[in-house]
Amino acid sequence: MQNQDGGAAGFGPQYWERLFAHPERMECVGNADLHGAYLRASLAVEMVSVRSVLGIGVGLGALFAEVLQTFSPRKALAIEPSQWAFSRLDAQALKPTKSTNLRVQKQDLVSWCLAESPGWERFDLGLCTSVFQYLTESEIETALPVMAERIGHLYFTVPTDRELELQQEECALSDPWAHARSAEWYRDRIAPHFAVVSGRILQSRIHFDEASSPFTDLLYRY
Repeated sequence: MQNQDGGAAGFGPQYWERLFAHPERMECVGNADLHGAYLRASLAVEMVSVRSVLGIGVGLGALFAEVLQTFSPRKALAIEPSQWAFSRLDAQALKPTKSTNLRVQKQDLVSWCLAESPGWERFDLGLCTSVFQYLTESEIETALPVMAERIGHLYFTVPTDRELELQQEECALSDPWAHARSAEWYRDRIAPHFAVVSGRILQSRIHFDEASSPFTDLLYRY
C-alpha cells in the first residue's frame, strides 16, 4: 500500500525524490559502513551473538546490507512498505552468503506486528532507523510491545523535534512528513518495552533484565 502522506503504510515518489536526492550525505546511508563497524564492536564487547537480523523500513537497503555483510546471519528479513523503495531493493545484492536465509517483504511495521508470527520468528538484532517519526501515536503504541516480543536487541534512531529544527536550520532540509516530538515523548513510550543499554542500542525487557542482560554496565541502563 502506498501513501503520499506517510505513516506506517509508506511513501510515494515525492518523499524519496525530495529527501533522498543525496543519499551519500544521509545518516545510516552514506556512512552505513561506520554504523556496521560500531554495531559489530559494541555487540562483540558484550559477547552478543547475532544469528538473525530484522530490517524495519529498510528504504534503499544501505544499512541493512552492511549489517548482513558484517554479521552473516543465518536468517534475515527486510520489510519496506513504500513501493518506490521496495522496487529498488535487490535481494541478491543484499544477501551476504548463500547460507543466509533472506526474505524481503513489501510490508509495513504495523501490519507485520499485527500478523500472526511463527513461534521461531524472533530476531537477535533489529534495525529501526528514522522510522518512528513517520508513525502516528497509535501506530507506535501498537508496534512497540510486539517489537519487544520479537526482537532481542534493537538498533534504533529517531530525530526529535530539536533535531528536525537543526536539520532545517543547518541543512535547509525540511521533512513535512515527520512528526516533531520531544526526546522525553519517545523515552516515555519506549521505556516500558525496551531498556537503553548503549548508544542507539535498545534491549527487550521481555527477554532480558538486569540479571540476564549481556550489557553489564548498569550506569548505561535505563
